[in-house]
Amino acid sequence: MHARVKSIGADIDVDTYLPLDPAVFGIYFELSIGPEGGRGEEIFGVTVCSPGWLAEQVEWHGRPISRRHHLITNVWDISEIRRTLTKAFEEPEAETWNELGSTLSRLGRWEFEDYEP
Repeated sequence: MHARVKSIGADIDVDTYLPLDPAVFGIYFELSIGPEGGRGEEIFGVTVCSPGWLAEQVEWHGRPISRRHHLITNVWDISEIRRTLTKAFEEPEAETWNELGSTLSRLGRWEFEDYEP
């Protein structure tokens, strides 16, 4: 089983967004992802950022920081960002959706990460 990215969005219009400083940007994306050929979708979150933005975060915290679920790029290129995210989330394979979701949660914050019924 593979996943399919059904949509990629953010709180801003990423198609027209241009960072004030091209070396410093950090945008949180939500991806709707579901099983290939199946119904339903779940949300995975990824922060797309530049090394300069990460450096600002370290400075702001005043100490080392640890981060998961980040895609780091030197250039704001929304087409390349979409391609990279889509490939990363559609490439893994698993027997069940839960197994696949667990694998994908290493890439993005899964809305059901750490969920226990």
